[in-house]
Amino acid sequence: VTWNQAPSPQEPVTEQAISAGTDAAENPSFGPIGVEGGIDLALAHMTALHQLLKRHDVPMSIAVYPWPAQLAHDSRNSRQVRIWREFCLDRCRHFIDLFPLFFDEVEQSSLTAVLERYYIEGDVHFNAAGNRLIADRLIPVFAARER
Repeated sequence: VTWNQAPSPQEPVTEQAISAGTDAAENPSFGPIGVEGGIDLALAHMTALHQLLKRHDVPMSIAVYPWPAQLAHDSRNSRQVRIWREFCLDRCRHFIDLFPLFFDEVEQSSLTAVLERYYIEGDVHFNAAGNRLIADRLIPVFAARER
């Protein structure tokens, strides 16, 4: 799989390079810029977004959540989580780490059960139950701020 090619539908979603994330030393999904270049590019785009939001007095919040391969191979405190937590230190109103929510579910049941319960089959996106689980965590965070 290269950065501009869809993964093979026969390849399990937990093994797709595109969803392996930033913890891998090399990930072909990042193309010629590599993992480090991909991280730098993401940080540059998010910094530009933060500057735009700040100019318009709009607070920034970031939530991070695991893709299936990250649940299978990463840790709760993955590099992705650390990058965005650090980015948010002086920029974000909220940093919401949803990794523990999903890792706790895996520990209480199994990876297969969590994938079947919350993700669209063979995909990195959430199904209705996954979206509800996330919404149930996000709504109180933002509702509390509005009071």
